[in-house]
Amino acid sequence: ETVLPVSSEVLNKRVLPAGALVVVLHTCEFAEGNAAARACTKAAIRVLSSNDEVGVLDYDIQSGDMWVIPMQKVGDKEAHYKTLDSAEPSDMPSLQSIVQMAWEGLAKSTAAVKHMIIISDGDPAMPDDKLAANVTADRISISTVLVNPHSRGNAENAMRRLAEANG
Repeated sequence: ETVLPVSSEVLNKRVLPAGALVVVLHTCEFAEGNAAARACTKAAIRVLSSNDEVGVLDYDIQSGDMWVIPMQKVGDKEAHYKTLDSAEPSDMPSLQSIVQMAWEGLAKSTAAVKHMIIISDGDPAMPDDKLAANVTADRISISTVLVNPHSRGNAENAMRRLAEANG
């Protein structure tokens, strides 16, 4: 190094791009099903950094689609876990409007990587192709977690198609 016109010392640490995650909770209809969905959501939040953003949506039979945790910087994870402990998602008829809300929340984010996780028993109607195409066009990927489906083949195929169509 002393004879070279360069230094081998790393001056800047590698900076990881910020990410944004929205989790959509749909009721998982078995004993402790919603607890399992909350545990999955907590695990996802646990691996996020303070530079990342998070939001959680669920469906309430009284209020409809709602933000349990509005889109925000991760911040205090313990506070998010406590908020999640009170979430009791209901059985929504369709994922259309809640995925629309998740897409709009993620589209506003300036994060470099944007992802949506849908945790469900697979019985609500899937979002239409136009909405799925809009999500994909905004470079937002979707993962699906199927928990205790009523009709394994139909629900599994629908959830798999949604995830595969959206990266």
